[in-house]
Amino acid sequence: MTLNYDHKQRVGGVEVEPDRFRTRMITVEFYSGYAGTGTVLGTITREVNGNGGAKLFAASVEDRFFSIKVTSSSGGFAIAAIRG
Repeated sequence: MTLNYDHKQRVGGVEVEPDRFRTRMITVEFYSGYAGTGTVLGTITREVNGNGGAKLFAASVEDRFFSIKVTSSSGGFAIAAIRG
């Protein structure tokens, strides 16, 4: 899933939790371009528990980012509290 901001951000992120009440690896990439294009300015990969264990994936970067791409090692996920 790719999230786009209406203008470039220096600080921002999203809360992510996997479904099915299991632990999954979640990766969030911060891109300089719209729709997950351009340069990857940062990547965060964390193990997240799907049983009430939503985690914040956020970045503060010198070069502003325009989009965030969220991927899961398997299965779906939910997002909340988009920041930026």
